[in-house]
Amino acid sequence: MPLTQKQRKAAATAAAAAATYTCTSFAAAASAVSIATAAVAADDDLVNRNVPHKKGGRYLRGSALPDPEDAPWALVLKGDERELFEFLSLPNDSFNSLVSLLSEYIASRPLRVTSGEHKIGRPRPSDMSHRKFNPKDIVAMTLKFITTTSEVKDLALLFGACQSTYSNAICLGMKAMVVKMSDDERSRVYWDRSTFNMQRCAQRTSDFDLVPNVVAMGDGIKTRSKNDEDAVKQNADYTGWKEDVFRDCVFITDPFGKIVDAAVNYPGSFHDSKKALWSKIYDHIKEVPHPYRIAVDSAFSATGDLRGKVVKTKYKFGEESSPAGRQLTHLRQPAEWANHTLTGVCRRLLLELPTDNVTRGYLLWSSIYVTNWRTNTTNRNQIKTYFDYLDQCRAAEAGAEEGGT
Repeated sequence: MPLTQKQRKAAATAAAAAATYTCTSFAAAASAVSIATAAVAADDDLVNRNVPHKKGGRYLRGSALPDPEDAPWALVLKGDERELFEFLSLPNDSFNSLVSLLSEYIASRPLRVTSGEHKIGRPRPSDMSHRKFNPKDIVAMTLKFITTTSEVKDLALLFGACQSTYSNAICLGMKAMVVKMSDDERSRVYWDRSTFNMQRCAQRTSDFDLVPNVVAMGDGIKTRSKNDEDAVKQNADYTGWKEDVFRDCVFITDPFGKIVDAAVNYPGSFHDSKKALWSKIYDHIKEVPHPYRIAVDSAFSATGDLRGKVVKTKYKFGEESSPAGRQLTHLRQPAEWANHTLTGVCRRLLLELPTDNVTRGYLLWSSIYVTNWRTNTTNRNQIKTYFDYLDQCRAAEAGAEEGGT
C-alpha cells in the first residue's frame, strides 16, 4: 500500500535524524538531509502531476487536473452575465437558447464513435449517469474552442477535462451544430429571395442612390491550412499569389449582417468566380427578382445571364472613379466586414485549418452558424449596426422634414 504524504514526510524526517546521528561530520549529515528532502519532493511531484492511477477500471485524477465542479467554467456559471459573455462571446439568454437547441442531439450520442474496432452505439441512461459533462458543458467547450486560438491542452483545464475527453466533446459539439443549426432560422444559411424580403434589403441600401436596388454583397475569404502529405491535394490548396496553402470560402451577406449563401471549404487555387459557379451561387443570383442585384468585386462574373443581376467594381487602382463607382466601393465594403466578423468571432479560423477534409468542414460550417446565431440573437454585427445607423439617420431626416412643414 502506498504511503500517504504525511507518512512520507515523517519517514524523511526520521531518515534525516538517523543520518545526523550516524554520520561523523556535519557535511555528511547535511548531504543525507538534502537527499531525503529531494526524494520527498520528487515523490510529491509525481503525485501532483496528472499521472493516471487505474483503480476498478477508472482512472483517478491528480491534483493538477481540477474536478469539473471546481474548474474555472464552474466559476463562470456562478458569476454574472458579463463573465459568461466574455468567456463564450454569447450572453446568457443566447447561450441557453443554443444549449436547448443542441441538448437532445448531444445527449443521444456517445463522446467517442468507436472503441478500438467496435462502433459505439447510442448511450443508455446508465451511461449518461457516468458522463461527467452534460450538454451545457459540451456546448460551452465547443464555443470556447471555436472562439479562441488557445491549444486544446490549455482549454481542457478550464473545464476540468483531460485532453482526449475535451477533443471528443468538441467533435460531438460541432457535429450537433452542423446538424441542428443548419435548420434553425436564427443560424441557417438561407437566402430568402422573395419580393418582400428583397424590398426590405433594398430599402436598407437606399442611401446609395447611384447604385440602387442592391440587396446583398459578395466576397471571398482565404483561410490558411496545414500542408497535406498528399502532394496532389497540397498543390490544389496552394495559392501562387499568396505563396501558401489555403482553403477558400465565398459568402453572400445581406444588409442585416447575416450570411445567406456560401461556398465553403474549396481548394485555395480556385478563383472566386469558379467557386461561385460550382457551389451554384451564380444560379441563386439568377433567381433574384428584377430589378434587384448583388454588389461584388472584379473577381466575379457579370455577363450572360448575370447581366443586370450583378454590379461590380471595375476601375483599377490609381484611376479616378466616378461618383457611382465610389458609392459601389463603399456599398461593397460590408462584404469585407462579413469576413472580419467571421474570423473576429470565430478566432479558431485564424489558425491553420486541419488537413482532414471532414474535420475542416465541421469547423468551417459550425463557425458560420455560430456567427449567424450571434448576429440574430445579440445584434452585435458591424454590418447590421452600420445599416441600422443609416436607417436612424433616414428616419430623423424624414421627421425633421415633417416638422418643418
